[in-house]
Amino acid sequence: MKFIFTLIIISFFIFSSFAQNNQITPSSFEWMAKTSINIMDTYRYYDTLIDNYEPKFLFDARSVQTFEMDYSIPTTLGDITVGPIQMDMALYWKWQPRDSLSFGFLAFINGIDLQIDENIHPELCSSSGEYGDLYAWKSRKYIIAVHPEFNKDIDVTIGALIQQTPFVIKDNLGNQVFGIHYFDEPSIKEWRTYDEQAELFLNGTAYGYEVRTLYEFKESSINLFEIDKELKNKRYGEFELGLNYYKHSKTVQTGFQYKNDKLISFLPFKFDLFWDIYKKDKWNELSYAQMDMTLFVFKNKYTGEPVYDKKDFYISLNWGSSYSKCIFDEALLGYSWKLSFENIFRTFSLAFGGSYNDYNYLFRVPIKNETMVLIDLKIMI
Repeated sequence: MKFIFTLIIISFFIFSSFAQNNQITPSSFEWMAKTSINIMDTYRYYDTLIDNYEPKFLFDARSVQTFEMDYSIPTTLGDITVGPIQMDMALYWKWQPRDSLSFGFLAFINGIDLQIDENIHPELCSSSGEYGDLYAWKSRKYIIAVHPEFNKDIDVTIGALIQQTPFVIKDNLGNQVFGIHYFDEPSIKEWRTYDEQAELFLNGTAYGYEVRTLYEFKESSINLFEIDKELKNKRYGEFELGLNYYKHSKTVQTGFQYKNDKLISFLPFKFDLFWDIYKKDKWNELSYAQMDMTLFVFKNKYTGEPVYDKKDFYISLNWGSSYSKCIFDEALLGYSWKLSFENIFRTFSLAFGGSYNDYNYLFRVPIKNETMVLIDLKIMI
């Protein structure tokens, strides 16, 4: 374990960057949050993880953040130094009363926080302070759902979605600033930096088609709609066609993803290409293209008998490159890398990595020309 943490520290120094002293306003953070918090992508990630490994218990926490806490935000308490961090966290437990029926109980968080620098503002990050431990101004979605399995061709997940958005007010000059307010309920009394509302979450799959949608009751509108069709071939790999609609960016796009882990068994690759049919009064433009490859070390090749044990220890090195124009108006070329230690003691997995203008990282923390750091800790039983 000392070796792993040493590598993490070394990677931080390699990818360090100079402080920029940029300011994040409430309006720019609203744009960042709407761009970053794709609850459906988070759900798909964990759903794929559960399908591949079929755990009885899963805990996973992964984050992407800027290396330095060098951003400031205007608040009712003055300018506060923060560091943007995007985080996903999941908890899953499977209950199987009989062979033909099982229930998966899933709770996960998907959010982006403007984490307060406790070295500069210790009075705001202590439970003994005037406002308690404020921690951050944040925009998050929480899902508590049940996942019944009774038919291999039909899949549905349904539950409650709780959304937290930062508390924003206007100052004496009419400018928007981040604020705090006192939450006074019989069971909870505390200072908060956010407001909260509840919605419904639903995801469904049937006969190779998968439909995902987010419906906002407050505005009575569909904020996201995605439909995919997956085609699998044992020899030629997996091909997935997709059609997406995103309200916040006024975008309709189509494209595909191709994956192949059979061509070179120890070096699988994935390629994505999506095209904007329409986006903010523009038609027919490339949205993004990305490719990544993974090199496996110590991973046994599947031979049929005995059945390959998915909990065997192995190391993987992933690297990728991308072209994207869907988040920012300018075209950006990016790269990323990730080193993973999987199934340590058949239970723990640890991954860390970095990126610069890579599409997958920009999608989670939409700040360009900034070094990003990834940490992922997973426990599966």
